[in-house]
Amino acid sequence: MTVLILAIVLYLGVLIYSSFSWGYVAYVFYGWFVTPYIHNLPQFTITMFVGFILFISVILPKSATFIKDEYEREDLKWIYLILGPWLTLFGGWVVHSLFF
Repeated sequence: MTVLILAIVLYLGVLIYSSFSWGYVAYVFYGWFVTPYIHNLPQFTITMFVGFILFISVILPKSATFIKDEYEREDLKWIYLILGPWLTLFGGWVVHSLFF
């Protein structure tokens, strides 16, 4: 029973972390790449982008490629889950710094 509760808490924690981190990245990218060039767009808050990320994660497929489970590396999934938003933000910062 405690394993089930721990799994549910872990899943909810990962969902909240992923939603807020990708929501923050979407918020920053919107401010860097969209609003400076299209002035009549509405301003969104971080919580609106978190909701948008949650909505998109529900309707989009989980994986674009279909790989057998024995060929997938679980450690890379966790690394991407934790570092993916921040590496994406860093790449966007580099592009923003160099070209805008």
